[in-house]
Parts: sequence; C-alpha cells; structure tokens
Amino acid sequence: MRGRSRALAVVLLAASAIVSGCAGVPDSGGVHLGEPVAAAGQSLVGGAIREVPALPQPAATPVQLIAGFLGAMVDSDSGYAVARSYLAHGTVWNATTGITVYANPPAITRVGRHEVTVRARQLGRIATNGTYRVETGTIDRHFSLSRRTGEWRIAGLDAGALLSADDAGRVLQPASIYFLTPSGRRVVPEPVLTSPAEPGLATTLMRGLLAGPDPMLAPGVRTAAPRGTLLVGNVPISADGVAEVDLTAGARQITPAQLVRLSAQIVWTLRQIPAVTAVRLLANGAPLASSDAPSLQSIGAWSQFDPSAPTTTPGALLVRDGDVTGFEAVVPAALRAAGLLAPARSADGAIVAALRRTRSGEQLLVGGTEGPLRVRLRAPALTAPAFGPDGRVLIATAPGTVHSVGLTGRLRRLSLPAALKGRRISSLAVSRDGTRLALILGAGELWVATIVEQHGAISVTEPRIVLPATFRVAGVAWSDADRLVATVADRDHTRHVVEVGVDGYAMSDLTGPGLPSDVDEVAAAPGQPVLASGPTGTWRLGGRRWERVSPGVSPSYAG
Repeated sequence: MRGRSRALAVVLLAASAIVSGCAGVPDSGGVHLGEPVAAAGQSLVGGAIREVPALPQPAATPVQLIAGFLGAMVDSDSGYAVARSYLAHGTVWNATTGITVYANPPAITRVGRHEVTVRARQLGRIATNGTYRVETGTIDRHFSLSRRTGEWRIAGLDAGALLSADDAGRVLQPASIYFLTPSGRRVVPEPVLTSPAEPGLATTLMRGLLAGPDPMLAPGVRTAAPRGTLLVGNVPISADGVAEVDLTAGARQITPAQLVRLSAQIVWTLRQIPAVTAVRLLANGAPLASSDAPSLQSIGAWSQFDPSAPTTTPGALLVRDGDVTGFEAVVPAALRAAGLLAPARSADGAIVAALRRTRSGEQLLVGGTEGPLRVRLRAPALTAPAFGPDGRVLIATAPGTVHSVGLTGRLRRLSLPAALKGRRISSLAVSRDGTRLALILGAGELWVATIVEQHGAISVTEPRIVLPATFRVAGVAWSDADRLVATVADRDHTRHVVEVGVDGYAMSDLTGPGLPSDVDEVAAAPGQPVLASGPTGTWRLGGRRWERVSPGVSPSYAG
C-alpha cells in the first residue's frame, strides 16, 4: 500500500480523543489530511507550502500580538526572523530547542496588563533533527509584554517554537533519512519533518544523514559515514538533475565495501526528491569512487538495499474451521494438521510456525515446511507468532515477556525497558528489516520499539507510543518499512482499518465500502493487498473498496 497520505494533523484526532474521550477516527467518511508522502524509495509527492507571515500590526492588542506571533512561526527562515519582529529590543528567545505541536484553536488570554497566556492541547514534539514523537498533554505558555511608542511587544517568553498541527501540515515536508541494518544489507528509513526552504531539502537531508540516527533508532542501526564526516557547502542540483554531494576529506578513508553502503544511504535518501536523477559523490571537490561505487550514480542504483522488497513467498495463510487454508497461497505440508491456530511463515517461506490450544494452555510449534512441527514453547496464553527477517519467531507470553525462538528450539528471552515490563501484550509484529518491533499493549495502545542484538542477547529499547489507548487497537501489521496497518475502534465500537506512520505522525483511514464493522485482525506486506478479518471471514482492500475473499480468519503474510 504505497503512496497513502500521511499528515501531522491526524495527531489532532488522537489528542482530541484523549482530552474529550471521543474516538480517534470520525463517525463517518474517510480521513485524508495534509500532504501525501512517498513510500520507501519513492519520490515525495507534493511539497510543503512556503508561507510568508504578517509583521506585527501597529494597533494590535496584546492578544492579537500573541496570535500574530504564533502564526509567524510557520516561517523558520533566518532563525524565525519574522517571529522575532514581535519581540521587544533585547528580548532573548531560544527557538532552537525543538517545536511543540498543538491542536487548534489555542486559548489566548490576557491575564494582566503586561501578561498573556496561551493554553492548547499538546500533540507532539519535533526534535531539532526533525524526528517527531507523540507527546500529549496541555501546553501552558506565559508571555510578558512591554509597550514602547504605543506598540506592544513580547518582553519575555519560554524557549522553543510552537506550531499548530494545521500549520505544520502545510509548511513541513515529511521525508526519510536512510541508515543501515546491523548487517549492512538493507537501508532503514528514519522519518523526519523538514523545512525545505532553507537551506534546501537535499542539503538538510544530507546533513541529517551525516549527523547520524536519532537516539530512538540509533541502538538498532548503523551508518557507513565515518565519524566526523561533514558536508562541504550545500548540495546543488544541476539542470539535468545531478545532486552533488561533497564530503570532507575523511570520507576517503573508508573501504570500498563501506563506500558501497554509504552510497546506498545517500542515493536512497536523495531519490525522494523528484528533481534528482543522479548523485555525484565527491571528497573535498575530487571524485569519490571505487570499483563497485562510481562517483556518478543513478538515482535507481542500490535496489538490493530496498527495505520494502516484496516477499518471494506470495499469498496469505488463514484459519478456517480449525484448518489452515490459503489465500493465493499453497499451504505448506507441515501446517495441514488439524487444530492449528495463527499460522505464519518466514520471509523466504522455509520455516513455519503456528499455535495449538491444549487443556493447560497454548503451545508454539515451529518447523520446516514439510514438518514435523515441534513444540518450542508452552504458556497459558501466547500471541500470534511473528517472524523476523532472520527466520526466528518472536512471541509474547506472560505480561511483559517476549521470547525469540529459532528453528532449533533455542529460546531467548528479550530484555524489555521499564515502560513495557509487566504490561499485557496482545499482539506484536516485526518490521521486515528487523530493526523495529510493533506491540499492542494494555487496552489497545500501539507502541513501536527498537530491536538490538549484541553478544548473543536481544533487547528491546527506546519504546515510543504511536496510537494511544483511545484508539483501542486490536491488530497490527507492517505495510512498509516505516508504516503500519492497524484496526482501531471509534466511540460507537465500529472498527476501522488505518495506516499510520511508525512515528505516529500521520494516519490515513483505509475503511471503505464493503468492510464490516467488526474487523479486528490485519495482514499487510509490500506488494500485497491489505487484508482484514473479523468473526465471519477475511476482506481484501482493492482501491477504496473491500471484498470478501475467504471465510477464513487470522490472515498472515510471509515474513
């Protein structure tokens, strides 16, 4: 499901649900908010709008002055030059600590002759590197004012910029910076929000790449850029679309293998920009190349690093009347035994897994496609098994307990951070590059965390919420390298299928004609149609319509 719309304004729905208790999706109609964003490796669609805010008006009241100041923060050029015109001479304002995003309309109140307060629903935070994080609550900002020559100006204010969700959706460009899996075989997208006007989108993205991944993703990825490597000048794009990336001299010290990986990071990052047709790599103005990585590289190069390559094992597995069945897929012999639940296959189709319910609880069975399946784990209750790219199964048992199970039966318990320990896990899904884990916790919160493997131990770190409990998430699957498909419920308990960015920044409602109101499970994969199932069968999304394709339930794609 590529090219679906993403929008920061969707977080407004989540925040409204938290504050007022209503649902995170509308009672009727679809969600289509903000600018669309490209799927992994595709060009950005549309673009941010350049807005020129108004200067302070001579007759503005204190409330009007603050309203104008909030509106002026849509333009960050030259260090928020227009917004700073609202400040009194000598007033210090540090605008570089990040952006707090809020829901319109803010409440602007004059509380004294020289003081105005702003209160609004907080939706999230945009860090200085452009990464977004859902952080809900209430914003309370106090502004002290002074009056000189008959005009009001701001004499004191808190650090940081404020931006409404509506404004952010218009003036910020969603994009991705690409890093590497620990093996170096695939690129991993890190979503960012940028202001493309200054110094330019290509330059901003390259500087972000060389600065390294955000702390939330850093433990699970790597970069081929040598430590201390910087960009020389900006990234000019010629009339024929060649983006020139000039790195400092330290880039010449990398090995040919490292240069291949660095080239993949750079090309995958810049291929999002429609004007770019090729990339030229330089080091201090001289060509940077090796036998496997020429200085001039097509924007279509390095397809082998695709983080969303379609699986080689098409079709989905389902369960019908106690038997495993297939939707456009051949059921492996090992899964043809009666009484199996939640069937799953590895990305290459060579390993299968399923659950079996017994009087004492549930069992996890794992084996090759021809069998036999062997019991690898027993527990009172288990989540559906999820395969990582290395063929290992991840599965949750007791609250806050996640295990990794290999084909040989080796069982490893994953170390979890405090935010996840002791919490009931009802579902989990592993990203296809193996760097992220999506989990449904408690009453229906959707979280994403980073998977880290070091010295034979696996840990889950840096958990962050994507959809809060008010969405009542029931099922989740990865539709792309940085997007999830989930089932959510509105206040009337009607269930919807939505697609949401891995950072919680954007969501689109996939619900359409033909979809029943009680779907609770989903399946998704690059190059495959989204499937949703409820008690009476499974439906496939085609365009904006859904059609019933099987009376089976619990669909899963390989990988």
